[in-house]
Amino acid sequence: MTQDDMLAAVAYLEAVWDSKRDATAILASRGEGEKPILDVVLDLAEHVAQLGTQQRLGIHEGLTAEQIEAAKKRLEEERETQLSILLVETLRTWSLTARGEARSQLCLAVIGFMAVIFKATDDEVPQMLAILRKGALAG
Repeated sequence: MTQDDMLAAVAYLEAVWDSKRDATAILASRGEGEKPILDVVLDLAEHVAQLGTQQRLGIHEGLTAEQIEAAKKRLEEERETQLSILLVETLRTWSLTARGEARSQLCLAVIGFMAVIFKATDDEVPQMLAILRKGALAG
């Protein structure tokens, strides 16, 4: 996921969260050759899920080959990871036909999914999105 795509996804989610319809319309207008905004939003959700899984399973740089294999085995068996994959795939399927208010509802579902991973309350969603923006800017 590129830095620009991550920033666009966060900006779009912020606009949806704040019910800024004009901003969502502008942000949804992507340039030629750019992925549709819902694809980018779902790429962000997938990225957050992967980071959450890595953190939960203790996967990081510097692991031995044996530790990596053990982590892969845990990953295949972990129910939470499988449910995350299923949810993102379901949202991707929904995004193909989502129009109008359904697009906002899909984004709110993505925000809710990421909030669970971040353990963020509704009041903390703006801070969660700010953290994601900062992460994108840090590259």
